[in-house]
Amino acid sequence: MKFSFRRLLVFILITAPMMVSGYATLVASSGPSMTTLAKDCSCHSEDPFEKPRRYHYVIGGSYCIDSCKYRKPIPLAIDATSITLANINSHREFYSAKLPLDQIESVSLVYEEFRPGIHHTAFLFRFKKSFMMRNQRPSQNKDLLNSNELIVSPEGVPPKDYKYSVVDGAIGNYVSLIRYRSAKDFFSEAEEKGHPLTLFQLDDKVFDAKKLLMASLEMSDQKSFQSVYQLIFNNCATMVTDLLLMSSDQLISLGWDSSDVVNWTRGLPLKGPIGTLAHLQAYKFIKLDGVIKPTR
Repeated sequence: MKFSFRRLLVFILITAPMMVSGYATLVASSGPSMTTLAKDCSCHSEDPFEKPRRYHYVIGGSYCIDSCKYRKPIPLAIDATSITLANINSHREFYSAKLPLDQIESVSLVYEEFRPGIHHTAFLFRFKKSFMMRNQRPSQNKDLLNSNELIVSPEGVPPKDYKYSVVDGAIGNYVSLIRYRSAKDFFSEAEEKGHPLTLFQLDDKVFDAKKLLMASLEMSDQKSFQSVYQLIFNNCATMVTDLLLMSSDQLISLGWDSSDVVNWTRGLPLKGPIGTLAHLQAYKFIKLDGVIKPTR
């Protein structure tokens, strides 16, 4: 869908009161007490890395987080050339893998159009050589996947069995998570839902791909299950932007300050002359000829 200033203006006018409320919730409610460990929310109790959680809903109540789908990545080991991670999601199973940090070939910005003109944003990491992913459940440890791609996806997590709602996202009723997924899982789900995908190749002369991956873990440690997800001020687009700035050695604040309001357009995941894409193009993160058509 082509960019439309009229459609954007209508969206802003309709959602402005919710955005004000959402920003207030973001500032006031973020913190470790947003979620707590909860065995009764478990998906696979035999998985030693599951750590199921209960979300203390902003508008009242306490609900399980779907632990078969949403988990925080856990670093298990790290050295100069690799990092071993647990909780990489693929088709509602979770895997551990040793990622070769010194073998990152390219990084692309993924735009997934989940509403007309509105996109989810994520990163696609491609590695020069493949890595093995092993199912974390002891009873399924012969379940192995081979891949050379990884999705890093900042997301808003609704309570279990609740569908994602733009209104709840605007008000700030979700918790943030940086989710690691197999690329096959991500692309097949987008295809099943009929969500068009566009990939923008990022210029590795402007940022450091290894730092970007490590920055995502640093941000996850500070935000996953501890931060309010809000549709404009703390969403997939703002986190993608901040991660790229972190990986290019540009100083940013992971807290909430006036710049989040002044630069609010960076949180608009649009393809037009304003919004996230324009913001990243201004920083020269995206190659001029970098649009890639997914081949899946």
